[in-house]
Amino acid sequence: MKRTVVFVYLVRNFVKTMVFGALVAGAANAENFVFTSGISKYDNPFRNSKANIDTNTVTSGSSTVFNAGAFWDEVWERDGSYSIEMAAAHLDPATSKNTFTYNTATWNNLTVQRQDVCGHFGGWPNLTDGIVWATGAWAYYRVTGDASFLAFAYPIVRNSLAMAEVAGAGGWIVLDKTDSLYRGCSSFMESNSGYPKPFAGNQSYTDMTKPAVGNTKCGSTNMLYYHAWIVADSMAKLLGKSQATLDTLNARAMTIKNAINKQLWNASKGYYYYIKYQDGTTLLDRNEGLADAFAILYDIADSAKKASILNNTIPCAWGVMCQYPQDPDWECYKTGCPSAQDADYYHTGMVWPFVMGYYAWAASKEKNVNVFMYQIDKLAQLWAKPDTRNTSSDKPTNGQEFLEFYHPEDGVPDGGHRQLWSAAGYFSMVIHGLFGMKFDVDGVRFDPIVPDTFKNAMTLNNFIYRKDTLNMTVTGPGKYLQSFTLDGASTAPFFPATLTGKHTIVMTMTNSPVGTLNSLGSNALESSRIKVSGISNQGMSLTFGSCQKVDAVFYSLTGKRMGEFNTANGIIAISNHMLVPGSYIIKWNSERVGGLQKIMLK
Repeated sequence: MKRTVVFVYLVRNFVKTMVFGALVAGAANAENFVFTSGISKYDNPFRNSKANIDTNTVTSGSSTVFNAGAFWDEVWERDGSYSIEMAAAHLDPATSKNTFTYNTATWNNLTVQRQDVCGHFGGWPNLTDGIVWATGAWAYYRVTGDASFLAFAYPIVRNSLAMAEVAGAGGWIVLDKTDSLYRGCSSFMESNSGYPKPFAGNQSYTDMTKPAVGNTKCGSTNMLYYHAWIVADSMAKLLGKSQATLDTLNARAMTIKNAINKQLWNASKGYYYYIKYQDGTTLLDRNEGLADAFAILYDIADSAKKASILNNTIPCAWGVMCQYPQDPDWECYKTGCPSAQDADYYHTGMVWPFVMGYYAWAASKEKNVNVFMYQIDKLAQLWAKPDTRNTSSDKPTNGQEFLEFYHPEDGVPDGGHRQLWSAAGYFSMVIHGLFGMKFDVDGVRFDPIVPDTFKNAMTLNNFIYRKDTLNMTVTGPGKYLQSFTLDGASTAPFFPATLTGKHTIVMTMTNSPVGTLNSLGSNALESSRIKVSGISNQGMSLTFGSCQKVDAVFYSLTGKRMGEFNTANGIIAISNHMLVPGSYIIKWNSERVGGLQKIMLK
């Protein structure tokens, strides 16, 4: 990765961690986060992923922060944020927190996210994907429950969103209000090889006579901006902001979501376009793996689009590619690049493990067993591949490490060694996929996906979550939870953040949908208890009569799990972005009372 650090108008703001008082617990020791499937092919990479993440740190002043990999002393904002969301917030919350405070800058006397800078296109406003800071910060908060960090992060997210709407150099504004899309480079693909040849090296984003990434609207970056508005809304709720503020934040998110689906959805191919050109009409017909994963994970795509993405994305022999098809102008790695730099080719259809991690996460959310299994299996194989390069900048290895990226034809390792977000991608496949962990502000929800390969019992022991140590077992195979026990008691698949100490979770999987009437038993069925109320443009509320503490799971009419909700007051508020209009089956439980009911959301 040949990235050049050049600071533009953003001024670095080194915020010391002591502003927030004592740090949360540091890096986990070797006895924590122990995954065992009984298959060394998959167990060994997980063990190495922990060591990899723990090793990728550097010191800034009195603070330890994450760096990108063995050859990168820089603290890359996007590398850190993605890695923290997928894995690092669990393994080393203290360094994760430091990394966020490090990756800030000053704009108009306000603290904002720092934008990474590259050699080919410079920084802001050609590159605008630093808004991923919001996604990473929200993930960190949900994992740790760190209230002081939440109060610190919310204004930074709001300021960063505001920065994209104020004229900068040359009067340029990142948000194009004519189509409600954000300008700037595709997230992380900030080299010449990520774009058609006419874009090469052009940093004149205000020069409309020739293509420039600063003039394009890219799928992944726009999805990050949408998610940042959702994050701002979620943070604002927790901080007790006014209803008017919440309404504004949610409305802004919906505007961008609608713009993405209206302008960037490629109906003929069944996935999202890569970029919208500066002319406002031309669309680059390529499949961007990261954008399609975000569309699923952030619920930008509806159910039909999600299924279409997973069915129509074309993987190579080694997993999902960063973009497809490859650009023949940037395939010099096959014959030899004149400048001998991987930036001449590393964004044209290469296989990046962290993209595989997000794509596998998206597949697990949609219960697509085949797509999920393909990604985790291929990444385990890539991890084992020896790197036989022997140049002045790359030391040869015997394999068994996470490199930066791999060639799509033959899986040849390339780029930097001991890559932070590559290791995080594999860690994520295990915790978010195989164990189905979803970290919310009030606890952890579980919805595993277990391919036949892992049909024997898997364990994930000494998993540190806030003030708890979890020992988890999953027996399968299957994509539906048949049973869930917490410390021996059958309960909803949820671990409350209010608990402390050591706990045991056992999950049993099945391949049969559980959305059937007889699964609850006739004595528990009260089919007409749910009432709909509070209907507005923002969503609706469901009430459960006199029941207060309710766990509810939404299924499609075919038995597909669509979402989970929990309430302590008997009311579940459903925002428009949570579930698309349609018919659902709701299976719910409240202490000894439960039920199953069909409901239509309009």
